[in-house]
Amino acid sequence: MEGNIQICVNASSNLSNIEIHRCYITSSFSLNGTTLNTKVYNCLFGNSVSISNNGAATSTNLHIYNCISLSVSDILSWSGNNLTGELVNSTCGGLNVNNASSMVVFNNIFVNLNPSSGNSVNQNCIFNNNLIRGLSSSYPSLVGSSNVYVPTSTFDMTGNVMVGYPSQLTYSADARFQLSASSPAIGIGLGGVNAGAYGGTLPYKLSGISTIPTIYKISSPQRNNPSGNTITINFSTKGNN
Repeated sequence: MEGNIQICVNASSNLSNIEIHRCYITSSFSLNGTTLNTKVYNCLFGNSVSISNNGAATSTNLHIYNCISLSVSDILSWSGNNLTGELVNSTCGGLNVNNASSMVVFNNIFVNLNPSSGNSVNQNCIFNNNLIRGLSSSYPSLVGSSNVYVPTSTFDMTGNVMVGYPSQLTYSADARFQLSASSPAIGIGLGGVNAGAYGGTLPYKLSGISTIPTIYKISSPQRNNPSGNTITINFSTKGNN
């Protein structure tokens, strides 16, 4: 699916177990009311799009896995009521949540993480095993461990961390965020997985290819000269799980 997403429920009700995956979210993604166990994975976020609250929202167990922010902006921006959950194996700018929020954040690549993380922003979040652009001294109050910091001058040399970042070169909009062969994000995640959207147990599927099988070849042994009223057609397919 391509477009905007708004999950709405009135304040007296709960909405549970919504899953959103392999979508291209072009403009906005908002949660309203009380939501439980929302899962967002393998999604592509358009320019300056983040998951946000619409009014006095509460979200429990919000899980964000293996997503990419095209403009490397904040993938989660929250100023509502209580928020709990996790952000895992995504490639984005950062996240910006208020002190009513408690997120576990690991195995991500952060290009523009707010330096005040652990202070006025993201105060109750725990950051482990992330690759962060910048120096550790810029994040004196960041809570967590085993994060890897890459100086800006090194991170910003195309091909040092990701194959098409910051210069896209000839890569597609999402392929540019694949790790380079010598990327410092390789193997730094929990359990030795790669950090970023293409690592972990649910790696991002390039271009958001659907889970349904893809037809990649159609042929006919009779070619364009069938006999009678019947033509045989052979389809070749492959799975995209």
